[in-house]
Amino acid sequence: MSPAQALIPSAIWGAMPEICTAEQADFRTASQRDGTAKVTAFLSPDELGELRSAVDATYDLLRQHADDDPPTLTGYLADHYKRWDGIWIKELRGYLERVRPDLLAQFDRVIAAAERRFRELFDQNWRLEPNFTFVRRHRSTRKYLPWHIDADAAGIINATDYCINTWLPLDPVGDVLPSLELILGSNKAMRNIPSVEGSEKSRPDDWVKSNIGGESWIPHAVPGDAILFDHWTLHRTQRMLRDDVMRTSCEFRFVRTS
Repeated sequence: MSPAQALIPSAIWGAMPEICTAEQADFRTASQRDGTAKVTAFLSPDELGELRSAVDATYDLLRQHADDDPPTLTGYLADHYKRWDGIWIKELRGYLERVRPDLLAQFDRVIAAAERRFRELFDQNWRLEPNFTFVRRHRSTRKYLPWHIDADAAGIINATDYCINTWLPLDPVGDVLPSLELILGSNKAMRNIPSVEGSEKSRPDDWVKSNIGGESWIPHAVPGDAILFDHWTLHRTQRMLRDDVMRTSCEFRFVRTS
């Protein structure tokens, strides 16, 4: 089985074990069965601290300069920040090169650590793709994402057929703060279903129940853990009743280099 096939599940759609260790064999067992897996302690405490520090400093920087006149942020960087509290790493890199090279170096160290860890789980033929990598801060249930797959919602299928999202929460998730909800094994079915036409790529609840079925999994995770899934996996923001909580997460997407 090729590394890219490791996240294509078998016919077994059993319940996802809540804790998956970072050992490669255990990881592959879960990912092959369910198309998604949790890796505890994906980042070390020092790496996590550096990532958290870089993210917090970047949000402070964008908040200070989002309304500069004349603008100092690029159009895309300002739009993502203002519209959904998002940070597009591709656009951020050029901005930080000009104004905060020290902060860019901090991000680069964390990215290099994440790439090393990811390659330990798969193989050496993967790299983080800044075009598909974001930081997201949820402040309201109004911004929660509905059912979707990254392949079409993020436009990744236009660039590659092999992409895996490494979702890194910077807050404990699954209880008070929203985690992800993923449909186990859905990537195998979604790979063969045509993309939704138009700009809205989400899938309604009724459509998911009728066309995909299967069990959903809401992983509990603490900062440093990672939830990995490929870009065909149906997922959404975990639904929560409270609207007064904030959660920050990173979406590190890796693509094949060969």
